[in-house]
Amino acid sequence: MLNLTWLNDIDLIPTLQGDPKAIAETCGSETLIKLIENDFTKMKFYIPANALDDAKKMYVRKFYDGKNLKTLCRMLKVSDSQIYKWISEPMNPTK
Repeated sequence: MLNLTWLNDIDLIPTLQGDPKAIAETCGSETLIKLIENDFTKMKFYIPANALDDAKKMYVRKFYDGKNLKTLCRMLKVSDSQIYKWISEPMNPTK
């Protein structure tokens, strides 16, 4: 693993362009440095829009109390029918 801690001693963002600049501006220079240190430099990766669906389902199953439907819908940006679907589905621990 590379050690790029020296980058913390300069204002990195003005030296960047494209995706690295967007990552640093959005997530912080520390995140960009971690990605580079851990050799993500040669990887292309894609984060699908539904990347958090399983986490949302788990959250609903843990915190749905029968009275907080609208709160969960707003928080998770899902429909009430989606929440009802998630709570009615059988648990799938092997997924």
